[in-house]
Amino acid sequence: MISIEDPLPEDAGEIFFVQRQTWHESYLDQVSHEEIEDRFTDSPNRIKRIREIIETGKEGKYFIARDKEDNKILGVISLLTLPQNKIKSFYVLQISQGKGLGRKLIEKAFEWFGNENIYVETHSDSIQHFYEKFGFEFLKDISKKKEITDKMRLLVRPAGQSTILG
Repeated sequence: MISIEDPLPEDAGEIFFVQRQTWHESYLDQVSHEEIEDRFTDSPNRIKRIREIIETGKEGKYFIARDKEDNKILGVISLLTLPQNKIKSFYVLQISQGKGLGRKLIEKAFEWFGNENIYVETHSDSIQHFYEKFGFEFLKDISKKKEITDKMRLLVRPAGQSTILG
């Protein structure tokens, strides 16, 4: 059984692991192992920062998808409220994709943000299509420091949409 829940401070290390592992699973065919690891070189400080956000709730919120049988975290969504409501990051381990975890995490984000605009950035066509299934619309191309691709897009889910997904 999977539950969508608030993480505990001691979950920070496992959240970091899910983020790093998902990057490897998603982008290794596009960038080198070293480039991916470079994104995660500051592990102790990143884990500390995740823990601080979980403990204080300042600047944002995390939700996790946890397998209650083995207590493992299978997915995580990170939300920001400043300067605008934004999905900062969203990860589901490859072995858990296609099982509805992403949908449950998105629904929890909608519930948490309430009736407000929600923004997300993406560089991937497939990820953009995923978000569009949940009411996000293309807003504009944005320039970003060079990452996986040079083309970043800003999407918005306008306020006033039902949080119940069809």
